[in-house]
Amino acid sequence: MYLKPSSAGSMDEGKISSVFYTIAVPMMNPFIYSLRNKDIKLAVRKAVCRTVF
Repeated sequence: MYLKPSSAGSMDEGKISSVFYTIAVPMMNPFIYSLRNKDIKLAVRKAVCRTVF
């Protein structure tokens, strides 16, 4: 881990950040890389416009 919590009392923060980087980031990768596709971008824009307006 590149960043360590400053005190021993913040071990829970270290656990939370390690779980986030181990689980959440890999789960977001397919979504992030699918946004490079023009068809997916267009569909997301249409869906956002429908919900906003």
